[in-house]
Amino acid sequence: MELEEESARATGISFASFNQNQSCLCLGTVVGCNVYNLNQKLTKCASIDSIAGGLRVAKMLFSTSLMAVVPADKPRQVQLLDAQRVNSGPILLLHYVTPVLTLFLNMSRLVVVLENKIHLYDIKKMESIFTIDTNPNPHGICALSSTDDSLIAYPNSDEDGTVVLFDGKQLEVINMFPAHATRLRLLRFNNDGTLLASASEKGTVIHINEVGPGSKIRRRVGYTNTVASSATTAGDGLSERDTYAFRRGSFPAHITDVAFSPDSSLMCCASLSGTVHVFKLQRAHNAQSSLVSSYLPTMLAGMWEPQRSFAVAHGPSENTCIIGMSENNRELRVFAQDGKLRTYKINLEEGGEGEMVQETDLCLEPEVLENSVRARLL
Repeated sequence: MELEEESARATGISFASFNQNQSCLCLGTVVGCNVYNLNQKLTKCASIDSIAGGLRVAKMLFSTSLMAVVPADKPRQVQLLDAQRVNSGPILLLHYVTPVLTLFLNMSRLVVVLENKIHLYDIKKMESIFTIDTNPNPHGICALSSTDDSLIAYPNSDEDGTVVLFDGKQLEVINMFPAHATRLRLLRFNNDGTLLASASEKGTVIHINEVGPGSKIRRRVGYTNTVASSATTAGDGLSERDTYAFRRGSFPAHITDVAFSPDSSLMCCASLSGTVHVFKLQRAHNAQSSLVSSYLPTMLAGMWEPQRSFAVAHGPSENTCIIGMSENNRELRVFAQDGKLRTYKINLEEGGEGEMVQETDLCLEPEVLENSVRARLL
């Protein structure tokens, strides 16, 4: 999550991301970055404070010291760093013609997203292996699975909700499918790369597609409207269908993040409304809904189907935020652009309102902010 310039000036935090298994929080700052271990009472496990101008993107590889960053004053450059040996300089330095919008890491791939290209690198050999030419993707919407096959999902265009699914290991397109009727806002894989969540710019319904081995999307090469047709009838949670719909609300909202729990039994989404919705990803057959929908035309029947959240957490409104869940699924972590990490306790049995049990201010110290401003003026 890239934070707005005004927010970055106030908090000293320019970028925020959870690592692949949501055990660490990585904060790009106006002087470098700070990494916190969420499973060890927010212990600061890494810190870089020597990057002039700070960072606009900062991602880490699971719980290792390997990081990929984009300097704020060099938006066309990617540096691969060892956070424990920063003084030794970058392990790998990459340059591009246009600004880097975002990037992703897993154990085998580094993926760098530009507006019209996606660059793939073998992270073990530290070399370029493939470049995907894309239609304009000005918001850098993309997702990389953490699995060995390195699935990559990205929009087919900035005009509709069609998703391209690419195999980052075999280096070929697997499929294209319409996930939404309107333009995409966000894409996210679950931990084992078998589910892909998507949100559109409308933000009322989150769709989840099965993309693992054996799924319809993986079996059918080429454009298919399977998802479009099943999206109107999906709503029973995880079943034999390929697509499932979860309703965030009835009014449009800007979705800022979507995340799966580590075991993929839950999915949560955050928006600028300040409410985080938590959904159960399980078969929750609604006999009344199915009975009524069987008598309605397909398009009307679909209105009955999307499953609603079973738990919610309320944070500050009009705050861009990212979300993650603890390993036992009982804690929801929300980091907002105000620089605060909020932890909510989720009742997995009864759902309902999540209780905020901790709020931690991670903003940089005023003295550090003043020094960074002074350095930029010199």
